[in-house]
Amino acid sequence: MYYIFDFLTVASICVVLPVLIVWLIMRKSMNETNKLSQIIITAMEKNINIDIESLTKLLHKSPKKNITSKFLTGNICSSVGIAITIFFVIIYSANDSNLNDLTGCLLLLGSILIALGIAFYITYFVEKKSNN
Repeated sequence: MYYIFDFLTVASICVVLPVLIVWLIMRKSMNETNKLSQIIITAMEKNINIDIESLTKLLHKSPKKNITSKFLTGNICSSVGIAITIFFVIIYSANDSNLNDLTGCLLLLGSILIALGIAFYITYFVEKKSNN
């Protein structure tokens, strides 16, 4: 019974959490795009003599900087998560002892950081593909 709970906990953190993070980030970017579209449509309906290109440049952030920061965050999270995980696996195997609470929590932290890094990589590649 405890093995099922442990498996479900790890599966939910390693599978559901990254998917939820990717969904939230993509939903935020879609909402920003929809708001920008709504502002432009409203300006066009009112026949305001505004250059649409300059308006979009003012309202829209630089996508290259945003995409690059997601890649950098993914690198940092993944690297730290892998380092923590490898470090405590080596300590665990060298001591030949049972998994204590601290080691288990830090292994879980490393797994979460790896999952977050993967989620940032996914958003980076999805946004890079949609911007091209």
